[in-house]
Amino acid sequence: MLMAWLLPVQGLACECATETIDDSYKSGAVVVAAEAISVSNGPSEGAAGRIQTVEWMVLESWKGSYRKGQRFKTQTHVQCCTCAASFAERSAFILSLAGSEPFAARACGGARDLKYAISEIPELYRLRAAAQPRRP
Repeated sequence: MLMAWLLPVQGLACECATETIDDSYKSGAVVVAAEAISVSNGPSEGAAGRIQTVEWMVLESWKGSYRKGQRFKTQTHVQCCTCAASFAERSAFILSLAGSEPFAARACGGARDLKYAISEIPELYRLRAAAQPRRP
């Protein structure tokens, strides 16, 4: 019981903190490494927080229809103490996105800072290769 109390509050905010790269790959319609080209923040209608719209440029794609150099947008409701991700221009992330554009980015497994996720890239190539149809 004492150990749970000693954990940082941020660690308790997201229930999905242990999501693996395999889980993120399987749950995402799109899995890419992308750089934030532009970031804008606006008010959230009827709710606390803000709406963050990010235009991304794809650096690498492992799943979905986006290819290197293409652009897409995320639009995420960001507020205190939620699992929504917040981004800055020129930041690069591995993103696992569900739904359709504009996607909502989630912090827990769905958005991994590229500089800390480099070791996961070989696994993404393995997952992409395993998902390819086998040729007879």
